[in-house]
Amino acid sequence: MSSDKKRSQRLKPVLDLANLNRDKAEAEMGRCRQLLVQEQQKLLGLINYQNEYHEMVHGNAVAPMAAHQLQMTQAFLKQLKTAITQQHAYIETVEQQLEAVTHAWRQRYGDSEAIAKVIDSARVQERAELDRKQQNETDDIAQMRFLSRDHDA
Repeated sequence: MSSDKKRSQRLKPVLDLANLNRDKAEAEMGRCRQLLVQEQQKLLGLINYQNEYHEMVHGNAVAPMAAHQLQMTQAFLKQLKTAITQQHAYIETVEQQLEAVTHAWRQRYGDSEAIAKVIDSARVQERAELDRKQQNETDDIAQMRFLSRDHDA
């Protein structure tokens, strides 16, 4: 890295890394959101299946059910209820993960924005410094012309 590089140019790799970290966090946030939607759909499927099964069992209530069939039906409904409870718990876990990933993304986004502002500020300072240098050179040339005209006269 040469020492004649401007500060804004030296900071560009830092910005690139911050943007990469932000993009990775954003991708993780997207994956987490997609997982949440999938798991919510699974839950809805389980609930719908439970309702349909419940209706089917109660719809056939006019016909007598053997004791072992009743026990199997009740055991199955209990398993279904357990699966729904577990799915609710898993969705809560995924929601917490999404919250953590979103928080991490916000931090990475903030880092990226802060570094971009520092670079913008450095560019403004570099431009002002260049303008001052050019103005000084112009003033020096004008002064030399003035002095050489006075000297020639």
